[in-house]
Amino acid sequence: MNRKYSFQKAPRCSATSKRTRERCKAPAVRGWTVCRFHGARGGGPRGERNGMYRHGLYTKEAIEERWFFRELGRVLINAGTDRMSAFGATADMGRRIVPTISPLLTRSGPPPNYSMAVFQ
Repeated sequence: MNRKYSFQKAPRCSATSKRTRERCKAPAVRGWTVCRFHGARGGGPRGERNGMYRHGLYTKEAIEERWFFRELGRVLINAGTDRMSAFGATADMGRRIVPTISPLLTRSGPPPNYSMAVFQ
């Protein structure tokens, strides 16, 4: 009569109640620490498929692009005009700098659909 079933042996949800401070007694979803009521496998679709998508300012691609240009600016400022040739850059009339990108990258590469343009 004291037989244990697999659902009884399952790990329990780690969520706690704000009112009673007791832990949830529902079984946790496989691979998660919480049950289906407390957010396991939750969340909406990413990007434009989500109904609340507005402008894309905080997409992974946009964040990566901002990071890349920030690092590029830091390297060019720290390098100085006499050291830019070490990075493969050329100065044109003191206003435009056209760098060679590959030595400047420390991450996986430039963002997708990226074309290196002339900076002014």
